[in-house]
Amino acid sequence: MAHHNLSPTGKKIILSSADGRVDGHGAALDRLVAAKLVVRNPDGTRTLTAAGRALRTTLVNGAAPGQPATAVPRLTGPQRKALLSGALDPRGRLPKTVNLRVAVRLAELGHVGLDPLNRQEGQEPTREALDAHGGYLTPAGWKRARAEGAGTYRIVIIGCGKGKLDHPARAGVMYTGDFHWLCRQTAEELITTGGRIYVASGLHGLLDLDTEIQPYDVKLGDPGSVTADDIRAQVQARAVSDARVTVLAGKRYTALMRAAWADLEAALEGSRGIGEMKSRLSRIRSSAQDARWSSRR
Repeated sequence: MAHHNLSPTGKKIILSSADGRVDGHGAALDRLVAAKLVVRNPDGTRTLTAAGRALRTTLVNGAAPGQPATAVPRLTGPQRKALLSGALDPRGRLPKTVNLRVAVRLAELGHVGLDPLNRQEGQEPTREALDAHGGYLTPAGWKRARAEGAGTYRIVIIGCGKGKLDHPARAGVMYTGDFHWLCRQTAEELITTGGRIYVASGLHGLLDLDTEIQPYDVKLGDPGSVTADDIRAQVQARAVSDARVTVLAGKRYTALMRAAWADLEAALEGSRGIGEMKSRLSRIRSSAQDARWSSRR
């Protein structure tokens, strides 16, 4: 079905959907399903597809079916704040503090969807799904967020370290070495306006700080240690290949991360020993703190 052949009943069904769910005349619904504007869900409900939501937005904005909207819909203050907050997360997840009605409206505009890495086939970002699973920026959402002033999201990667706890713990507390914690403190200064810290582990690769792991004794190059292919796969799975990346680690981990991020910032590269690395970390922290204070004046 071409959009310009949309029947009055089909148009009414699409426009009546405030939260993605649709209902109405059976034959008209069947035509919308055939046109891939509506999808049947396993529980018997029907919801708008991404194409259906885009068409609804076009209709709501007053353009003829099949024609582009004459103007980009303006965002309310809460909607803009939600998009900009989502853009601070490497994967575009909206904060839990975002009002559900705001998330639903952004989904109607095509700016928010479900987690692209864990999404079920055909599942649409209905009110119930967004409430249960949270919302994530779509490609259109990322584009709109940057048009609204969002910058590139930031990732800081710190090395692990030989010193570890002797029991299972989250990666954020597993490593006990002084140098690791200097890197951690520096990383936290670099993401005060948004971003994420990963630990680079010889066994696990990229670790989120809240991932629980067992103590281990595997270094880069050991049998079973992480490889460049592993890092590339992890970056692809996390959908963070476009991030601005800073590495606070030694040359072996820096080289490993370059397999996925060729343009990363190697803040400690070229250092002539641990003493110079610590001095660089101190300067980075001081610069970040000075920049933060200057921005508040």
